[in-house]
Amino acid sequence: MLGTSSGSRHVLPGHPSSEARISGAVVATSRNACLVDWLDPFGIPARTPGPLGWLDGADPTCFNYGLPGDTPGTLGINDHATPNAIAAATAKDPNALMVASDNCARFVASFEAMGFVCPDGKVRAYQDGGCGKGNWTIGVGEFNGRDKDSVFDTESAAWDSFVSRLKGEYTKIVRSNLKSKKVTTALKQCEFDALVDLTYNHGNCLTIAGLIAAGKTIDSTSFVNCTAASFADRRASEYDLYSGTAVTVKGYRRYLRVDNTNGGYCHLEDKEETKVDKKADKKVDKKPAKKKPGYTVENSTESYVLTYT
Repeated sequence: MLGTSSGSRHVLPGHPSSEARISGAVVATSRNACLVDWLDPFGIPARTPGPLGWLDGADPTCFNYGLPGDTPGTLGINDHATPNAIAAATAKDPNALMVASDNCARFVASFEAMGFVCPDGKVRAYQDGGCGKGNWTIGVGEFNGRDKDSVFDTESAAWDSFVSRLKGEYTKIVRSNLKSKKVTTALKQCEFDALVDLTYNHGNCLTIAGLIAAGKTIDSTSFVNCTAASFADRRASEYDLYSGTAVTVKGYRRYLRVDNTNGGYCHLEDKEETKVDKKADKKVDKKPAKKKPGYTVENSTESYVLTYT
């Protein structure tokens, strides 16, 4: 689902004659000019997000919201943010800085799979409803914005794309759901991660967010009741994660295509053979086409214990 960014590219302070895109308009900025808050998390996908955006370049003269330099902190390496920026971001929204963790990525992937990995090492799209059915999907369950021609050059690139979407798009959806339900409680990382998994699988976490906002007790049933019964096991595991229980998960399954195509779940078919009766000089019954599996499934031998401090 993640590809090239549709957002604007961020510009660092100190760049002479730089430009920044703001709400579709190009605004020229000069050296040490005040760069505004960037809300698009895909400006520079390789960086970590925060309230000032990815690889924030806010100028220190801009209400003391930024500090040039390569310093790690709450907003990540290259956040360039001062404590004032953090306080401002969380003053009205206590979960404004929350981001899906690496534990979250492992958890989500354990319920999904990597598909379809081809012999040439590339990962190609497939239809998630079976052969010729469903949404075009690729990698670890990414389907938004994907089509039959979607491809990643390597499995590693597919994984990075998935993680970037969790920490960008899906993090943003969870924050938005919490804010829309007026959640005033700061979530723990384990709680936020559980909601990201629910959102990745279900599309939102509004039901749980509403319960949190109302001060209701959250238990396994709260999660299970969010979706159809067929997802009960995943919802129950989400609650374990939410509650801070150490959760052990397997590495993701790999769906391996036998050819370098986007055939996905489809079988391979031999050509039909036609027999000829030479004496009668006529064609006789065709031999039915043989179907060969078009893919194999490889289960991971790795496991991870997800804990939170």
